[in-house]
Amino acid sequence: MATTVGPVSSEIRAAFGQRVRGLRLARGLSQEQTALRAGFSARYLSDVERGARNVGLENISLLASALEIRLAELFDDSAIDTSTRRSP
Repeated sequence: MATTVGPVSSEIRAAFGQRVRGLRLARGLSQEQTALRAGFSARYLSDVERGARNVGLENISLLASALEIRLAELFDDSAIDTSTRRSP
């Protein structure tokens, strides 16, 4: 099994953060509103959106609830360049 490390890992975090930001903005929510709904600090959400945090599964679920979307909607990886990923 291949291990994802280094630049690919940070690319995934950045793409996920962009996805969260896009979904938040599409719903007309501020970072503060979204963070409050999820039970996060605004700083934590900012870090997620900038790709500075490796978000755990429980927090991903809280984000989906805060955005009032299905969990799967957070994982649209079409924005991620997969050409640098290693095959298993």
